[in-house]
Amino acid sequence: MNGTNPLYNKALQSLLSFDKLLCGRIFSLQARKLTIYAISQEEPYMDHVRNFYLPLLALTVLVLALAACTTPQGNAEDGKRWYMMNNCYGCHGLHGNDGKAPVIDTNHMSFRRFLSIIRDSGSPIMQKFPEEKVSRQDAADMYAWLSTNK
Repeated sequence: MNGTNPLYNKALQSLLSFDKLLCGRIFSLQARKLTIYAISQEEPYMDHVRNFYLPLLALTVLVLALAACTTPQGNAEDGKRWYMMNNCYGCHGLHGNDGKAPVIDTNHMSFRRFLSIIRDSGSPIMQKFPEEKVSRQDAADMYAWLSTNK
C-alpha cells in the first residue's frame, strides 16, 4: 500500500472528497486504505470486485450517509408543545430568540447541529437531553417550529 501508485492516490483523493461531502466519517482511515488497495490491484479476480461489489458498496454507503444527514420531517405544532414541555422557553424565550440564553437560529444551524446541542451543548448551564427524554422526531418537531418563528 504505497502512496506512489497514481490510481491509489486518485482513489484516496476521491474518497476523502466524498467523505467531506457527506457529513463526516463514512470510513475509518484503515478502511479507506484497504478499499483503495483493493481498487488499485491488478489481479484478475479483482475485476469482479471492482465492477460489481465496489459500486454496490458505494451506493449502499451513499444511501446510508444521506439518510443520516437529512432532517426528518417535523411537525411545527408538536414542536411548540415539546419546546414548552421541556421548558426551553425558560432560557431561550418563547420563540427561541428572545430569552437570556443564546438564540436558537435554525436559519444558520443544521438539524444535525441542533440535535447535537440538545444532546450535549457543552455548557454546564444547559441540561443534556438524551434520546430517552427527547427523541430525534421530537427534536425535528421543535426544529420545524423554531424555523417557522423567524
